[in-house]
Amino acid sequence: MTAMYPTPENPAFGSFIRTQVESLRRAGVDVEVLILRGRCRKWNYLRGIFQLRRRLARSSIDLVHAHYGFVGMIARTQWKVPVVVTYHGDDLLGTVNKRGKKTLPSALIVATGRILARCADAAIVQSQEMAHKLESGAHRYKADSKTISAE
Repeated sequence: MTAMYPTPENPAFGSFIRTQVESLRRAGVDVEVLILRGRCRKWNYLRGIFQLRRRLARSSIDLVHAHYGFVGMIARTQWKVPVVVTYHGDDLLGTVNKRGKKTLPSALIVATGRILARCADAAIVQSQEMAHKLESGAHRYKADSKTISAE
């Protein structure tokens, strides 16, 4: 489940997610991708709740893997299947403005991302710094190029 995925107009947008999907498929994993798309990004998340529920009702899905905190929040609106959230950066580290300070909206996003990690079945992070941002109650995993290690 993602809000980023390549399109013909923007083939690099979320290409790392497409690469992950292709790798899982080559390994024999059956993967369905739910892409939250639309002109108004905020409405995409609300619509995503209903899209996810429809998918879960009609398909045999074992796990929802959400990329980024916002998408993880949508994924966790259901408790039918486990949810894994991969955090990619500013959703746990915040966004810095021109003055070198974290923006207020990003502080709220970081706070909700930390809460989400405690509600998710697992959280994957990209760095040790991100792993330290999560509460000790979260099931944390740090991804690197060769392995995923439990924190």
